[in-house]
Amino acid sequence: MNRDSSFFAVFYLFAVANIAQALMLPFQELTVAGLLQVITYLLLLWLRPIAGFAVMVAEFLAIGFGYTGMAFYDQWDKPLQTAVIGKLFLFMLTTGLFWLTVLFFKNFSRDLKRAEKVLHQYKKYEDDAGLLTLNEFLYRAEDIHMAMKRRHEEGFLITITICPKGKEFALKTLHEHFSRAALQAVREQYDLVGKRSPTELLLLLQNTNREGCSLVLSRFKEKLHAAAPVPVELYEVQVDSLPMSWEYAKFTIIGAPLLPVQQKSRGLRL
Repeated sequence: MNRDSSFFAVFYLFAVANIAQALMLPFQELTVAGLLQVITYLLLLWLRPIAGFAVMVAEFLAIGFGYTGMAFYDQWDKPLQTAVIGKLFLFMLTTGLFWLTVLFFKNFSRDLKRAEKVLHQYKKYEDDAGLLTLNEFLYRAEDIHMAMKRRHEEGFLITITICPKGKEFALKTLHEHFSRAALQAVREQYDLVGKRSPTELLLLLQNTNREGCSLVLSRFKEKLHAAAPVPVELYEVQVDSLPMSWEYAKFTIIGAPLLPVQQKSRGLRL
């Protein structure tokens, strides 16, 4: 039985158990049981599944021991004991089925978030801007880096950082202008434009030099100021030469600091 069929089976059993409980319990007992179940349901929704299960079991044990003490103290006859056992069984059944329903919903929500996260990781473009995601940027940059290394060419990484400086409300608009200007400034189907973070754009230029980088930046500023009068202090530009080793180039693209290589010391450590 798959998960969808199991969920519907549990839901139908929960509905049938509630109907049976409403038919078997008198109005006063039904009101008390309903209030207790509502409180339990709220706890099950708020707590983690394992904690909610522990609370539910503790509640069942407390109610069971309470009715056992009442039956022993008042000397209940067998028909009354059977009726009470049936009512307790329905109460535990409906509460347990509700816990299973909550467990299904929480697992489904967790799986959905996990799937969205994986989908975002493998998504090639950021929304409708046409920028490459960081994973896709790294994937394509590795192929370009390998080809440049084979042809003994030089590549550069341009990092454009948006500095809102108190204008975070306009960050989305600024990001759109910067993205459009960056895509128009590079060579289409040759260079790469990606997004490292909400405030950082990456431009990978292959087979070029410092003068080529300056030309791309000039076109970028021209396209940017043609779309919106963005002050110079609202963004920073950094130009880095890509290292020959892909591992070092990958750290440069990601923006992670490189750890210094520690020399092995000789002798005894006391």
